[in-house]
Amino acid sequence: MKGDYLTYRRGTSVSLLGLLIQAGMAAGVLIYGRVAGDHAAITLSIFMGVGLIVWMGLGLFYDQQRRERIEAMEAEALAGETGSSSAFESGGEDLRVAARRVQTIQKWVLPVLAVVISALLIAFGFIRQSSAQALTDHDNYGEASLPGWGIAIGLGVAFVGFVFARFVSGMGKQPSWAALRAGASQSVGGAIGGFAIAVANFVELAVGVEEVAMYLPTVLAVAMIIIGGEIALNFLLDLYRPRKAGEELRPAFDSRILGFVAAPDKMAESIGEALSYQFGVDVTGSWFYRLLRRSVALLILMGLIIGWGMTALVVVEPHQRALILTNGQIGQPLVSFGERGEQDVGPGLHIKYPWPFGEAVVPE
Repeated sequence: MKGDYLTYRRGTSVSLLGLLIQAGMAAGVLIYGRVAGDHAAITLSIFMGVGLIVWMGLGLFYDQQRRERIEAMEAEALAGETGSSSAFESGGEDLRVAARRVQTIQKWVLPVLAVVISALLIAFGFIRQSSAQALTDHDNYGEASLPGWGIAIGLGVAFVGFVFARFVSGMGKQPSWAALRAGASQSVGGAIGGFAIAVANFVELAVGVEEVAMYLPTVLAVAMIIIGGEIALNFLLDLYRPRKAGEELRPAFDSRILGFVAAPDKMAESIGEALSYQFGVDVTGSWFYRLLRRSVALLILMGLIIGWGMTALVVVEPHQRALILTNGQIGQPLVSFGERGEQDVGPGLHIKYPWPFGEAVVPE
């Protein structure tokens, strides 16, 4: 169902708001990266900067949709005044300038923007990955000079980006705003990167473990290449995909990978539909599925916490002995249900501090 001009005006406003928010976050991350010498932060700022093209494309699309609706209302009012047999009825299509612009944007502008975004992400991804390889050597690695600022900015970007992505993805459930899901994907991509930077700086500052910060620039660069490749694949598939009348617009630069993070309920819905098809019953209508769908985020969080807590457990085999390291120093386990020596532990179950604060080393 086609929305009215107020609906598309709201879509335009949200697109411009997303443009401003992402531009502010990208600028903040870039300034921090340059001042602190954080390679990962600069890579993330490039990814978010390329994502500004998505918000600009969405703003242009919804603004033209708004103009087209106003144009259609004016044409209907004029036809009512002059009568249905007037010259405006036969030549009305020639007067629908905004409608032709909407078709041009859908057919040419948005696909071209997808190609540009894909090319930029892949190109910058390879460039940043090449420069990040040297950081994986301890001799060449230089830690960020402002880890506290890295944690603060990373968490700030993660919070703002994820909250705004959830807001926009909620709007995207309406057919008239379906294209906004592409913006939500960009926002949540920045949020994931910001959270990764905060974690890397925290681990290095609190524990002294450099490996997370060393390999994060490479991970972010490879992620840029993967997202760029996905957009290119979406573009190629859209060339051959048959289109139905009234189908929701989903631009090629709408990342399905990041979209799962922005709207995890869509993943649960797809799984439910697949189960219903396989078993021949309405799985999605059961109370258990509805409970699972409402609590999927909480269950994932609980699973991550339990998995992290299990890193505190150490099982030493009967033929082994192990060293318990706490913050890089040889220490003792918190609780032992097995043999304990002066500096090492023997066979049995031992409980230490969870990763990355505690580590068990079994000498070969």
